Amino acid sequence: MARDQQPREDLLRDATALVERVSLQAGYWTEPVVVGFRSNGAGSIYFGEDPVYQFNCDDELRRSHWRGRRIKAQQRQLQLLRQQPGSSRLQLSNTELDANQTKEFLDELTKRLELLRTAIFQRNLRVIGQVPEQPDLLPRLHSWLESLGSCPTIAISPSAQ
Repeated sequence: MARDQQPREDLLRDATALVERVSLQAGYWTEPVVVGFRSNGAGSIYFGEDPVYQFNCDDELRRSHWRGRRIKAQQRQLQLLRQQPGSSRLQLSNTELDANQTKEFLDELTKRLELLRTAIFQRNLRVIGQVPEQPDLLPRLHSWLESLGSCPTIAISPSAQ
């Protein structure tokens, strides 16, 4: 995730760690949604610059960028990553999200996943671009979203493995 407030790169072009990726425009969101998969099958969803949800190869939530904050999974809990003030290097401290923050985060995640799942199922979207161009990634994307269930499991660690 970005360390500064500069606009994110063109994910369709530049996110080479996501060996398969597609950019979609759905009526629910003003910015394109980019969904991609690493070579090990771990998926990521970018709803514009924020929020971002990253999963491991077991389809567990491992990292997020939500409301301008970086979040990671640790021992099936969500932790807020904060940059230490006054440090010349990037040093992060962890603070566990409280029950209300976790509920709010998971409620929003669940709603966004359901809207995306519905848009793909009903083909109520436009494919802006895809890498590689063939085959059509929408069936794989729909199947993956179904495998996540109504509310994804939080991972043990922030690793993509």
